[in-house]
Amino acid sequence: MKIATFNINNINRRLDNLLAWLRSARPDIACLQELKASDNEFPLRAIEKAGYRAVFRGQQHGPAKLPRNQRLAWLFRPENRCRDGLGTEEKMSCDGFLPGPLAQS
Repeated sequence: MKIATFNINNINRRLDNLLAWLRSARPDIACLQELKASDNEFPLRAIEKAGYRAVFRGQQHGPAKLPRNQRLAWLFRPENRCRDGLGTEEKMSCDGFLPGPLAQS
């Protein structure tokens, strides 16, 4: 299983770079930071066309988790959100475990 992170620093400006990286690196799960895009601006169709699912929280520092197959998608629960210490910024968290059969592609 390959899990990789990518500080995208504006997903729409670097979408071509992201898609090329996904094609070449083929991570099972890609974790993105710094989306700098709202939910409506997130390039969901392009991500799905590349063969990935997406769980994301559009915001300045927003994260996205891109699992390559449906069996891994259940690990990321978009409803798991919490507020920072000031109660102002929502953040997405994920939890789960990878038992053997789910880790196989």
